[in-house]
Amino acid sequence: MSEEKNLGSYDLTAKVTTLNVTVAGAAVLVASVVLIALQFFSLRSGLLDEMLTQARVIGDSGASALVFGDAGAARKTLSSLNALPVVREAELVTPRGEVLAAYRRGSAAGGGRPWPRHGYEFHIDGLDLVDSIDFDGQQVGAVRLRASMDNLYGQLLRYATTTLLVCGSALGLAMLLVARMRKAVIRAEARLQYLAHTDPVTRLPNRHAFNERLARSASHIGPFRDSLALLAVDLDNFKVVNDSLGHQSGDLLLAMVAQRFSAVLRRNDIVCRTGGDEFAVILAHVGGQEAVTHIGNKLLGCLASPFTLGGEDVFVSASIGVSFLPADAATTHELIRNADTALYAAKGRGKGVIEFFTPAMNEQAQQRLSLESRLRRALEKREFLLHYQPQVDLQTGRVLGIEALLRWNEEGRGMIGPDHFIPVAEESGLIIPIGQWVLREACAQARRWIDAGLPPLRMAVNLSARQFDTPTLLQDVFAAVTGAGLDPSVLELEITESALMRNTAASASILHQLSEAGFKLAVDDFGTGYSSMSYLKRFPINRLKVDRSFVTDLTVDKDDAAIVAAVIAMSHALGLEVVAEGVETQEQYARLQGMGCDLGQGYLMSRPLSAAQLEAFLAAPSGRPSEPALATGNSV
Repeated sequence: MSEEKNLGSYDLTAKVTTLNVTVAGAAVLVASVVLIALQFFSLRSGLLDEMLTQARVIGDSGASALVFGDAGAARKTLSSLNALPVVREAELVTPRGEVLAAYRRGSAAGGGRPWPRHGYEFHIDGLDLVDSIDFDGQQVGAVRLRASMDNLYGQLLRYATTTLLVCGSALGLAMLLVARMRKAVIRAEARLQYLAHTDPVTRLPNRHAFNERLARSASHIGPFRDSLALLAVDLDNFKVVNDSLGHQSGDLLLAMVAQRFSAVLRRNDIVCRTGGDEFAVILAHVGGQEAVTHIGNKLLGCLASPFTLGGEDVFVSASIGVSFLPADAATTHELIRNADTALYAAKGRGKGVIEFFTPAMNEQAQQRLSLESRLRRALEKREFLLHYQPQVDLQTGRVLGIEALLRWNEEGRGMIGPDHFIPVAEESGLIIPIGQWVLREACAQARRWIDAGLPPLRMAVNLSARQFDTPTLLQDVFAAVTGAGLDPSVLELEITESALMRNTAASASILHQLSEAGFKLAVDDFGTGYSSMSYLKRFPINRLKVDRSFVTDLTVDKDDAAIVAAVIAMSHALGLEVVAEGVETQEQYARLQGMGCDLGQGYLMSRPLSAAQLEAFLAAPSGRPSEPALATGNSV
């Protein structure tokens, strides 16, 4: 559609240019004719003036000859006209009209044309002039002159030739300039059209071109023809690259992703960049989900190998949402909305996932929007609170630290579990202000316990992946401890493996700054992300928290037991403490104790407690509990 518009624009420009040139040529021609006509009348007027002057000269010289009737003197007077080639005939006549003397140049003759009685007459071939001759106040005769127009026409021809040549040259030059300007305009229009329809970073069609191409593709899909599939593709880790390596590296990554996508798609498939880290792929005449899944897997597969940016390997993945026309939507607007809904569902399932739209997703999307809106109000209404779960020395049973855990007590709905609202907070970005509040509140509570005379305990606070990536992280952490008047060593920051490994260079820089300031650092959910421990040497980590999934079957699964034992041994070799999460039975406690695990956290020792409940827990006699506080549950 846009190409047709472009061609139409070019045709219109050509027609307008041709019309302008034609009008300009006509104007130049008319102007030339007017100039030539003016020159003709000017030359004719000059000829008349010259003949009048000559007639007076002859009249003055021939007056006496007319008075005395001296024909010889009259002929001698007329002979002076030999010096004027323009004069063809001349006569001196008496008052009665008798010719006293006549002059003829060569064979020139008037052709029988009568002389005017007085004055002058112009003819096509010459000028006839009659002027009276007076002597002492009386008319003694007249002089007749007949001049040729040949010289006038010669001058006029030269003038016309010059004028037409100059005007024609000017018109030709103008046409050349107009032609060049037309080419420049066409190139400029083509450039503007290109910029209006092309993403400058990836050289792919942009959102404007995407809408046009989707509408065109949809117009070819009828109710009894093959389907049209729209794939909404979103890069999972792009923000990390932008924040850590800069926007220039982010643009380079987008261009490289676009090249890979274009390389694996079919010739008739259309891939566009619709904004940010979002792409859209239009698949016309596809057979169904199986065919689309095959293409979607090719898109995901081409991202598997790392991208080299600034000498560093960066890994990205993508999530894909798919919607079909006409099966899922009646209009392209509805098709786009449904593909975005499916994309959101795909991102909710994890990275590298393809999700096809279903009607139930609309309801889920509405629920998510409602939850996000309520989360925003929860911050304003101060509905969030912290619970605290003890971390116990497995050898002595003493509480050495506590972990601050976020809870939401929504007005009218009661307590809402973190598993329900944390993912929405992460995706919407609300986790950042919520995380800032958690840091401030945890530090303030630690300060209140110290002021109350309780023994100093390490306060562990989780940092979400998105919070860890925010540029203000260091500022937020320092502000929290400074505002509470805490020593940095009281605060322990927990970061997941996956968050650390998204950009190891940036992660190492941040962690070193925090460690040098005195903060304690722990890797949360260890074992669920990366199998190698070699990366730990790059980070100033103090503790590893073994994920509860390994602790749950510790006493019944020899593989889990071997993994936990190996993690404890290697951690100790690296000078790191180990915290086991999800300790819920005496058998798990004893097994971990036997393996030399340093700390345990779980329902066996205590469920998460409010600040007042924790104070009561700490006031109880210390020592390893003999019975689990709860038989089941988790320590989220």
